[in-house]
Amino acid sequence: MCTLPLVACFVVLQVLRVCHATVIINTHTSVSEGTEIYQFETLSPTSSYELVYSSLDCPADTFSLTIGGSLTIRKNLSTVNLSCVSGTLVTSYHCVVLNTTDDQAPHRLCLTINILPNYTTDHFSFTKPSYTGYILEEQNASTVRGLGEFYASVVDLGPISTLQYRITSDQFEIVTEEVTCYSYPKIVSRHPLDREQTDSYLVTIEAFLGEDVGHNVSAQVRIHLLDVNDNVPSFVGTLNKTLFVSELTLLGTQLIQISAADSDLSNNAVIGYTLRTPSNAFVCNHITDTISLLAPLDYESEEV
Repeated sequence: MCTLPLVACFVVLQVLRVCHATVIINTHTSVSEGTEIYQFETLSPTSSYELVYSSLDCPADTFSLTIGGSLTIRKNLSTVNLSCVSGTLVTSYHCVVLNTTDDQAPHRLCLTINILPNYTTDHFSFTKPSYTGYILEEQNASTVRGLGEFYASVVDLGPISTLQYRITSDQFEIVTEEVTCYSYPKIVSRHPLDREQTDSYLVTIEAFLGEDVGHNVSAQVRIHLLDVNDNVPSFVGTLNKTLFVSELTLLGTQLIQISAADSDLSNNAVIGYTLRTPSNAFVCNHITDTISLLAPLDYESEEV
C-alpha cells in the first residue's frame, strides 16, 4: 500500500490597517518648531514608520514623525510657502504614514494637513452684517433665539473651530458650541433682564482668528425682550373715594369711572375688576371700567 505524506499549509494574513485624519493648522497659533499637531494613537512604539508625502510641493523637512507616533512641526510654518490651492485659501499637504517594520502588519495612515494662511478681514465674515433676535425677560442664562445662521465663516472652510468670538456687554455673553471641528456662537443673558426698563439691546459681536485681535470682523445684533406677566396692575388717581348715591337712582346707572394700568403688554396687560366685598347692589363692568347700580337701594336697609 502506498501512503502519501500529509502536507500542512499555513497562510499568514496581514491586515492592512487604514486610518484617515485631517489636521487644521492656523498660522496665527501653534506654528512654532516642535509643536505637536497630531498623535497617532494606533502606532506601535516598537515599529518603524516613514512619512511619505503625496503632495510634491511640501518640503520634506516641514513635519517629522516621532517613534511614539507624534506628528510635530519641524520648522516654523511662517517660512513655508502658503500658496492657494484649487482657488481656496488653504494649503493642503497629503501624506501617508507607512509601516517599515517587516515583522509588523502594514499600517497605512492617510493624513491631510490644512494650513490656514495669515488671514485678513477679507478672508472671513459673518453670514450677515446684522441680526435680530429675541429673549424672554426675567430669565437667567437664557439663549437668544431667532438669529438664524449666526456665525462667522472662513472662505471655503465655514465656521471652523479656530474662529473665536467676543462681545462687549454687561447683559450678555458669548458661549461657543463646538460641532465636528466647527464653532458656532450663542448669545446668552448674564442675568435676568427687565423689559419694562429696557425693551431691546443693540450689541456688537466680533470674530477673530487665534489671538490676533487686530484682524477681526464684527456684526450688530438687535435683541428684543419679550414680555412676561410679571407686573401687578395699579389704580390711577386717588385710591380712596366716597360716593353718595340716592336710593332713587335708576338701575344700571354708572356711579363711578375706575381706571388702572399695567406695565405689561398685550394679553398680559388685560385688567379685570372685582369688588373686594361682595355686593348684590353694585357690579363692576370690565368693558366700560365703571361701577354701576345693579339692584334698588333702600336707605332704611343696611344691606347693599
